Amino acid sequence: MTLSKKCDSCNNVYNSKVSSKTIKCDKCKKEHFFFNSKNLIFERCSFCNCKEFYKRKDFNQKLGCLFVLIGSLLLPFTYGISLVFVLIIDMIFYKYVDEVIVCYKCKMEFRGFKKISKSIKLFDHHTAELYDKYWFIWI
Repeated sequence: MTLSKKCDSCNNVYNSKVSSKTIKCDKCKKEHFFFNSKNLIFERCSFCNCKEFYKRKDFNQKLGCLFVLIGSLLLPFTYGISLVFVLIIDMIFYKYVDEVIVCYKCKMEFRGFKKISKSIKLFDHHTAELYDKYWFIWI
């Protein structure tokens, strides 16, 4: 199992194995925390102490958008067949790509779980809005 988080100080994304007790940013060494293995039951986040998590597929969203864009650009030349191929590719990726558990507040990602608890739901926009640290900009 691995943990991934974007450092608040230098914006570097750092990864760490769950076996290590102290997790630090590789680049600036400023952001660090002590990992508690009891938190793997996902009652609270090890970094920010948040209680809410969501799950998503561990797939690069930019690459997925690129597939759709290519399929859309080829649409007039293939009479719609390109979108069928994009759909088939998407279904294959959806079936074989693992899921990631993400904390709503600090966006820490927990990878490498084969079985995820049913209590962890898919992404919810309302819950994410409650934890968004830039919510006051929209007022």
